[in-house]
Amino acid sequence: MLSNTASADTPTCPTLIDPSNFQIWKLWIMVKLWREKVLGVALGTDTCQITSLSIPGTTTAVPRAHGIIQDSISNALLLKTEMHTTAKDLFDALLSIHQVLSLASAFYIFQQLFNSAWSGGSAISEHIASLQTSEACLAGMKFLVNTRLLAFILLNSLLKTLEWNMFTSSIINTVEDSKLTFDTMETQITLEELRLNPSGPSDSTLKASNKSSARPPNSATWCKHHQQSRHSLTIMHISIGQRS
Repeated sequence: MLSNTASADTPTCPTLIDPSNFQIWKLWIMVKLWREKVLGVALGTDTCQITSLSIPGTTTAVPRAHGIIQDSISNALLLKTEMHTTAKDLFDALLSIHQVLSLASAFYIFQQLFNSAWSGGSAISEHIASLQTSEACLAGMKFLVNTRLLAFILLNSLLKTLEWNMFTSSIINTVEDSKLTFDTMETQITLEELRLNPSGPSDSTLKASNKSSARPPNSATWCKHHQQSRHSLTIMHISIGQRS
């Protein structure tokens, strides 16, 4: 793919791969083109293309908007759209390819959103950010997610440990109806994570893992001394004799 087509102070744009990240790519590429003052070229509202970049090692001058768009798409899409030599044609082709599949994309994003689950191995802020990204993608596709529904999704995605189950139950049974919003849940959940795990985000996962592996389901036959279950009487007698 092309390189060095954008200045250092422009925002980083994700690489367009397939319909799953098309909406977020579309938002970022339009911001980037606007920052470079060539958005009108890509949209067809500005036909003046006096700004171009020279590709190092070649004698080819590529129109700036066209080069920026090419830089932000995958190699597969680059090959698929190589016949589009102007920024507007390229941008229109990419829109045509991906917007046809927008309904299917919305379904898979909804599915990802409803099935999301925080593992506890990373900061809760990262998990919340992923939910916000999915919600933003759906909003860009004109599928709006109610803030209360998003709050329920966030609560349902928390760890299924005693501490977090108690927290969720407390929230559901005590929060005022008007305060059941995603932003409110984000604040309370972040504070709860800090309270439960002041030393790091993975503590809750480790604690849950240690609790579940410390004793087998048949705890009545578990020996704390030997850390195993179902001793023979001989082993237990030897153990008692060694202690005496």
